[in-house]
Amino acid sequence: MLAVKIIALCVLCFIWLSGCQGNRLSGSTSSFVTPVDPQASGRGLREERGVRLDCRPVNSSVETWIRELRAAGMGILKIGRTLGVGTSVVQRVRAAA
Repeated sequence: MLAVKIIALCVLCFIWLSGCQGNRLSGSTSSFVTPVDPQASGRGLREERGVRLDCRPVNSSVETWIRELRAAGMGILKIGRTLGVGTSVVQRVRAAA
């Protein structure tokens, strides 16, 4: 009896997953789901609204501190932790210098 319930549960899970994945599990190439790049569609909406697509601006004093600490030989991770910014901010400022 327990084996029948487990098999039924597996079948239901497979059916649900195949529907969620756009029939990718069954190998079917025809699907009602059209693949859409979510970043591309969101990018178009942001451009229409006039929203900036690049990174948030960093305060000039933070940029100065990043340059000074980097010139002193401090690493990217330690600069980010010290100033409370992300490492990508430190990398961006370092690349712009």
